[in-house]
Amino acid sequence: MARGSQTKAAIKRLVKRLAMAPGRFWPCRGSRILTYHSVGTRSHEMNVTPGMFERQMAWLAGHGGVVNLCGAAEGTGIAITFDDGYRDNLVNAAPVLRDCGFTATCFIVPGRMGGVLDHDRQESRPASDACVLMTWKEAASWREMGFEIGAHTMGHRRLSQCPAQEQYAEITDCARAIQQHLGVFPEAFAYPFGSSGDYDRTSVRLVQEAGFAYAVSNRYGVNGAARDRWALRRIWIDATDDMSMFRAKVEGRLDVLSVLDSDWGVRGRRVLNRLLKTS
Repeated sequence: MARGSQTKAAIKRLVKRLAMAPGRFWPCRGSRILTYHSVGTRSHEMNVTPGMFERQMAWLAGHGGVVNLCGAAEGTGIAITFDDGYRDNLVNAAPVLRDCGFTATCFIVPGRMGGVLDHDRQESRPASDACVLMTWKEAASWREMGFEIGAHTMGHRRLSQCPAQEQYAEITDCARAIQQHLGVFPEAFAYPFGSSGDYDRTSVRLVQEAGFAYAVSNRYGVNGAARDRWALRRIWIDATDDMSMFRAKVEGRLDVLSVLDSDWGVRGRRVLNRLLKTS
């Protein structure tokens, strides 16, 4: 791992440690949608190792409250989601989920099936097998195991940087491809990257018009009574989360991290990324 990434990881751990103590006084009511990416061996901040994932799911199994994404969209329970559709989700995560009796939703990128996302190719040259996405056959296997497939655009583009016509194609072509290959229209949509600056009002409108039942962002937080079903908040689980931090996120002791998705919080994160030369 590069020095900048190591420094960023250390800062993230420190921020979470500092936030846990006061955070226990301000837990929010509502559903919590967990966001995973890779569950494998990548040296990447958004990777969770198979062993850690298994421990996290075992803890959840002992505490109850896991529901499907539709239930979480209604404002109750804990849902499990995966962005991008990495092959390791099927190989490493799916058997654990099945053993625990959990459901989950994986948001896939039809234009990259069996391939590699652009930002993964840039970070890993040549692209590692650990970055490879599921094929259509593997996505079908995911569904056959009882899990849900959601839409994540055709090419994982930052929608806010696309003209309306290109956003329309990214969103609607994605839904059509999933229906064509898997025989089901996806109920849920996830905005690529997912921070407040990565999608806009046009994105939300087009997702609604495309026929999705709800959509998720990657803005940190809980979905309470005032939730926006077209921009549901989620809780990132990443490589810097040990079990105490994972429990704190699920139990609400780190709900204060939602300030990182305020305007000044987003600006601060971008400045930090530029200084450390990280994504």
